[in-house]
Amino acid sequence: MRKDYELSCVCSGARHVRSERIVCHCCQIAWHLGSHSCLQRSTADAGGGVETDAGGVVVETDAGGGVETDAGGVVETDAGGVVETDAGGGVETDAGGGVETDAGGVVETDAGGVVETDAGVVVVEADAGGGVETDAGGGVETDAGGGVETDAGGGVETDAGVVVETDAGGVVVETDAGGVVETDAGGGVVETDAGGGVVETDAGGGVVETDAAGGVVETDAGGVVETDAGGGVETDAGGGVETDAGGGVETDAGGVVETDAGGGVETDAGGVVETDAGGVVETDAGGVVETDAGVVVVEADAAGCGDPADV
Repeated sequence: MRKDYELSCVCSGARHVRSERIVCHCCQIAWHLGSHSCLQRSTADAGGGVETDAGGVVVETDAGGGVETDAGGVVETDAGGVVETDAGGGVETDAGGGVETDAGGVVETDAGGVVETDAGVVVVEADAGGGVETDAGGGVETDAGGGVETDAGGGVETDAGVVVETDAGGVVVETDAGGVVETDAGGGVVETDAGGGVVETDAGGGVVETDAAGGVVETDAGGVVETDAGGGVETDAGGGVETDAGGGVETDAGGVVETDAGGGVETDAGGVVETDAGGVVETDAGGVVETDAGVVVVEADAAGCGDPADV
């Protein structure tokens, strides 16, 4: 035998007459005969009131109990149905009212809770101060790994709009004095000194290798010149510059940089590198080159005297 019940939906006061199963249309939650109130799952504000938009749908609320809607009263949700809010409880939307998310569905905000956008559309990474990292054209600047390179102050490091590499402290180290990124012939990263990131170059602008103190000590594979104190290009037979243990270029008064095994300069009085027939420079115990009339290298004994057989 069918029996009708007349019950009230407490959320609106509306009265419904149904049999067996009654639906409370104001909250869209089904409830059964014998119930005295809607079995609804609602989100209440601080005062205990149900939060709904104009259509009567229960919405998420911010920390203060405020409804999260856009300017048109539409509930804002991300892909997971959760509304992201800034620190003040405001909805995070772009200029068109859409929720802004990064690739992972998370809304990016700066330190003040403001949504980070590029031209009001794309959420971008922010620097330490919450500023959007873009190039001069408004494009998001990233390094090869997709991360934005910034200096210690949070500013994007660019060379004419192109992102440059920075060291662990955020300091740009691969630029010349004019801010131009320096590369070697193969396009690789160049070496800089330790005193401020200035790239060492020769007169032609070629990148050279430097030691820990910033001193020029050797040539690179591209043939960039190494100079002695007089500005002359000095290399050994293999094209490498000879240096002492401290990384300093070995020269005599004439600026020649060929050295013996102990790091002593091997030259004659005129500054010309002297070798014997086998290509070995002979010196006395004090490191002075043994010559015959200042021209021909002779063999010397331990005391530095010329071998009679060679005279």
